[in-house]
Amino acid sequence: MRGLLALAVGLGAVGIALALAAPARAQEAGGDPSIVGSAEYETGDAPVGDPGMMPGSLVLGAEVGGIFPQLFTSMNTHIAFGIEIGYRLPFADQRVEILLDAGYSPPWNDFTATRDEGDYNGELDQAELHFSLGGRFRLNPPTESWNINLGVGGRLFLLKSWSNGDRAGQPFAEFREQSTQVGFFVALGGEYNLGPGALFLDLDLGYSALPHKITGDVSTGNLTATLGYRFFIQ
Repeated sequence: MRGLLALAVGLGAVGIALALAAPARAQEAGGDPSIVGSAEYETGDAPVGDPGMMPGSLVLGAEVGGIFPQLFTSMNTHIAFGIEIGYRLPFADQRVEILLDAGYSPPWNDFTATRDEGDYNGELDQAELHFSLGGRFRLNPPTESWNINLGVGGRLFLLKSWSNGDRAGQPFAEFREQSTQVGFFVALGGEYNLGPGALFLDLDLGYSALPHKITGDVSTGNLTATLGYRFFIQ
């Protein structure tokens, strides 16, 4: 995880350095720095909010944050992280994006039950790997310095549960169970353009069935908050 964040920060620093160097190169060449690397529009007008160049249509992102399943189940908060790839479609000032992402989180819970014969201690762990396909819709064109976006789509969950515990120091046998479930997601986010992409904060609501005997017939419902960076690539 630290390596992934270091890579994102390093690439961001390189992009910022290149962006700052472009106007100087243009002045040395006697050109207008405002049009370096951008295409001329036949009508002479740039898209709405365009300061001179539309960011690239290919979107690559990485994020890290926390998962909060307490709204739906008794599982506890844990780390969550993911990666994404998207493509902004060439209409409506590129406000509409098709996206594909992958994310992982291992929420958990522990408990103690008191009986006449003693205390029973147990722990339940749940590994959740998901893949999402859907759309993202931005309030402003990508050329604006900030944006608000809404994402919605389908989500495939690959789920694994396992439990273990002990009574009076004597361990129980470990039980494992896994399944694949189809669900959905809805996400609300904010972006701020910086360097070759944008910093973002997303709130993601994901849901699918979780009919495991270990967990009971519950759900994967959760709210996930993540902070990350999206690169805009030509």
